[in-house]
Amino acid sequence: MKKITIKIWSIILILLISMQVSMAQWEEVYTGSDMFIRDICFVPGTNLLWETGWAISYEGDIMKTSDGGDSWTEITQTLSTALAGISFADESTGFIATLDNKILKSVDGGLTWSTIYNGSVNFDKIAMKDALNGVASGTQKLYTSDGGTTWTTGTGGSSYWDIDHAAGDTYYGVNLGGDLGVSTNAGATWSNEASLGVFAFMVDFLDADHGMFGGDLSTIRVTHDGGSTWTENTLGNGQDAINCGGFFDMDTIYSAGSSGDIFKSDDGGLTWITDTSFASGVFQPRGLVVTGMNVVFAAGNNTSNQG
Repeated sequence: MKKITIKIWSIILILLISMQVSMAQWEEVYTGSDMFIRDICFVPGTNLLWETGWAISYEGDIMKTSDGGDSWTEITQTLSTALAGISFADESTGFIATLDNKILKSVDGGLTWSTIYNGSVNFDKIAMKDALNGVASGTQKLYTSDGGTTWTTGTGGSSYWDIDHAAGDTYYGVNLGGDLGVSTNAGATWSNEASLGVFAFMVDFLDADHGMFGGDLSTIRVTHDGGSTWTENTLGNGQDAINCGGFFDMDTIYSAGSSGDIFKSDDGGLTWITDTSFASGVFQPRGLVVTGMNVVFAAGNNTSNQG
């Protein structure tokens, strides 16, 4: 498989068991890939335990866990070498958006993939509400209501770097111009509702009311009323780019910065602490997910080829 030509990226998945009363403990889990992990997702499963998850790399690797992240298996696929975003609706049905204009679909838990869209859109992220309905975004916004058989271009708003499904037919997106966009009709039309004032890299919503978006200069904004009002904070030393984040509940929120800082709020985003901090180059997070077991996975790379 083709390697990154400038550097060989190595991957760290960081596991936080945050139910502990004592200081949070993090565990490094090497995936077996020497690529830059771009995105990660988990689903609750039929037993309601968050045991099944997937991670993808820019260079085409797909990793899967069936034991809650303790071990990961690499899945070989040859349809694309520029994977950007992954979203599973359930343990069987998943979608991947790629930087080389494709949307891939799996109906067997990620073991095999087929190309269901191949056009001219460079995708950055995909968010599926369920197995039929979802939005993919990049240089354009596309939405589907038939499981990806057909895709229609959304109108209004901007092109979005990151997107997330909030609730019902509501999706949010952010772009490098700092805009927060919203669609309340399943991706058909969009409007820009707020601005971060700096580059925006991530958006995450727990439900229709509770959400956040963040980006450059450690800037993050949190809402608990569906975007009517926002609380803004500068995390850490103000030098991080906030690349990813996730909610466990309306009070417990995590985010991760480009220099390896992991931040946590226990009061709904009013105040934040640096939960842990990695030395420069040791860990650069790009994706973060909080499972229903209050376990946090931050996925990314290091620049020293240290798994």
